[in-house]
Amino acid sequence: MYFFRFVVFPAAAHPEREKLGEGLALCWIDRPTELEADAVARTEIGREAWDIVERESVETVTEADYPDPDDEMREFYDQAVTEGEVLVFVTSPRFPVYWVTAAVEQGDPVAAGVAHYFVSGDAVRDDEDDVYDPDFWAGDRAQAALDAAEKDLAEAGWVLVRVLDQRPCAASDVPGELVDFFDEAEETGSCLVVGTGEE
Repeated sequence: MYFFRFVVFPAAAHPEREKLGEGLALCWIDRPTELEADAVARTEIGREAWDIVERESVETVTEADYPDPDDEMREFYDQAVTEGEVLVFVTSPRFPVYWVTAAVEQGDPVAAGVAHYFVSGDAVRDDEDDVYDPDFWAGDRAQAALDAAEKDLAEAGWVLVRVLDQRPCAASDVPGELVDFFDEAEETGSCLVVGTGEE
């Protein structure tokens, strides 16, 4: 049995493309070779209207890898033993994070910088809110993100001079040097980074 992890993104034909962002396809495929199992996984992922971004990992697994019979992963493994393959999609919202870029300053003499503030939808939502809603970041939530940015900047000793840009985003919208900060916001709720141009 082969267990694959693929990073996926909704294809143009996916019925919920406007709501969903990057996700994971977890695939248990029972085939004689990795090559055959990989081909089956890719075909089934495509059939579910997902595009593959990358294959993150593959490993061979046995029942011994899932010792707890009540573990959900064990259930997927057992189902794949019976049916030949099981795919599970772990999804995320299309825009899980709000990104504020601002000109900031501090101190005397004044030091200027550019701040990037990332806040996750989970950090600003109420219990009844749907972070998968394409309009989730409209209105009050966008303002809540700006207010949070100003507060966290002030706590770090910075004054927000002006907002340069603000928008909901996915990891793929963020430059490579900021992806770790985006990821931290998804994990912890928010992340602030300030660049001053000084080495």
